Amino acid sequence: MTINHKITTILTFSLIFFLAFQGFSQSKKEEKQISRLLIIVLVGNQENRQTFEDEIQIQLAVKGYASIQSHKTALNTGEKITREEVISVVEENNYDGVLLLKLLDADQEVNYTTSDKYDYSGDVYFYNYAYSYFPRNWDSVKEIKIVIESDLFYAGDKSLVFSDLSNKIVTDNAEEFIGKFSKKLVNKLIKGKYLKKNE
Repeated sequence: MTINHKITTILTFSLIFFLAFQGFSQSKKEEKQISRLLIIVLVGNQENRQTFEDEIQIQLAVKGYASIQSHKTALNTGEKITREEVISVVEENNYDGVLLLKLLDADQEVNYTTSDKYDYSGDVYFYNYAYSYFPRNWDSVKEIKIVIESDLFYAGDKSLVFSDLSNKIVTDNAEEFIGKFSKKLVNKLIKGKYLKKNE
């Protein structure tokens, strides 16, 4: 599967779930603290989904907040997830909030870099001098510009209580990106007082 095919698959999968959640209306700012959070991350493949959900759960647990990853529930299908399925899992397990992360856009670029120093000591002949002017060894660096939307829903009335849109650049180190992104997101949720600590 090519990179472009993977990106197309990711966007299609995220869009399907986004449309399924249109029934969740946005509410006015109210004091609705969530104590049992269901984490759903849609990034195109099961492995990245699990890694992302696990990292967010760990970040929350360290700070004393209860949550569960969707891949550890009946939502662990690896395929389409419907609004009805989410509501069913929420009601059966008494979750009072849903954190939904979805990929809205992904655009890959390939840049080139080198650690070689420029060489100005070339031959007196123009051709050899020009050749030695530029570094000889170049490395390609793949970067993917992505847009992730993070929405927090209150399960009681299915209202949207928090939304964040992030534009990020991901290189080959996906785990490092997931760790940093999860930490910042969790801090925003805690700072906004949307979550309630375990008693």
